[in-house]
Amino acid sequence: MSASQPLQDIASKRLIVFEGVDGTGKSTQISKLAQWLKELGHDVTSSFEPTNGIYGKQLRDSATTGRLSAEDELALFIKDRKNHIETLIQPALEKGHFVLLDRYYFSTMAYQGARGLDPQAIRLANESFAPLPALVIILKLPIELALERIG
Repeated sequence: MSASQPLQDIASKRLIVFEGVDGTGKSTQISKLAQWLKELGHDVTSSFEPTNGIYGKQLRDSATTGRLSAEDELALFIKDRKNHIETLIQPALEKGHFVLLDRYYFSTMAYQGARGLDPQAIRLANESFAPLPALVIILKLPIELALERIG
């Protein structure tokens, strides 16, 4: 079996998502996978959520200006994700790229679910417009080590 053989299972759906709390190494692993895929001759697009777009920026700013309600956060996450899909994810997939994401709607389910919203409803809302990933990789790390890594 060649190094690229396992990729054949996800070749038609090239969206790969990395999930985990801050400090688990998502960015590092995405970088390593992107490099390997490129060495195999594949085109790769890497990104993250929330994005640096208008809605993602509002979400990031709320961390310092005051936390939004769970419902307002969810609305911004959905707007940000729809824009992300339209402007980057879908075009890259249509070009045959592997798309590697640092977080996706699974994080929204976890974080907004922890704030009292229904994770299943969040999932259904997202899966009504968001492409399903071929693979979701969940990185786990003891919280003490994750906190140490992020300072």
